[in-house]
Amino acid sequence: MKNHEHFAPVTIKASKTQKTTIRLIRGLLLAVAILSFSALPTDVAAQIRPPTPPPPAEADPGRPRPDLVPVPLLPCSPPITGGGTMYLGFRVRNSGNADAPGTRVTVVFQLAGLAGNQTSTSHKQMTSIPAGVNKLHPVPFAVHPSCFDSATNTCQFSLTADSAGEVRESNENNNAVSGSCQRAAP
Repeated sequence: MKNHEHFAPVTIKASKTQKTTIRLIRGLLLAVAILSFSALPTDVAAQIRPPTPPPPAEADPGRPRPDLVPVPLLPCSPPITGGGTMYLGFRVRNSGNADAPGTRVTVVFQLAGLAGNQTSTSHKQMTSIPAGVNKLHPVPFAVHPSCFDSATNTCQFSLTADSAGEVRESNENNNAVSGSCQRAAP
C-alpha cells in the first residue's frame, strides 16, 4: 500500500446554490487580493529589498580615480629639550589620475607615558587635492605630551588619509603610514 492510498477521498455533497455561493466567494477573494496588490506603491520592492551598495572600484577599472597617500613631515618640529609642544606636519599626495574631494586625515599617537595601551586621536580636514599634487596641510598636529617614551624619547604615531573612507580610490590599501617623532634627550 502506498502512503497516499490509506486516505479516502472525501466528497462533499452540495446543492447547486451552495456551489454557486462557493464560486462567488472564491471570485470575491481573488478580486480583493488583486485590488490589494495593485493598491501598493510601485516602489514597494525598493522598500522591501535593502539598497544595493555601490560597485567596488574594481568593477569600473577604466574610470579615473584619486589615490590619497599620507606623508608625515619628519622630523617632528621643533625638537625642544625640556618641554614645549612638538608638531607633526603632514602632506597628502594624490597619486591618482582624478581630483580628490576634501577628506579627513587622522593621527593616532601611542601614549607611552600613561599606563595601559592608550592612544590620543586627532582629525584635520583637507580641502580638495588635484590629481598628481602633494598638498601640505597648513595646521600641523600637536604631538601629545604623554606620547614620548621616557627610555627612547620617541613618540609612535599612525597617520591616515581619508580616514572616514569617503573617497573611492584606485588603491585603498595605502592610506595609512606609521612613524615616530624623536625628542632630544633632556
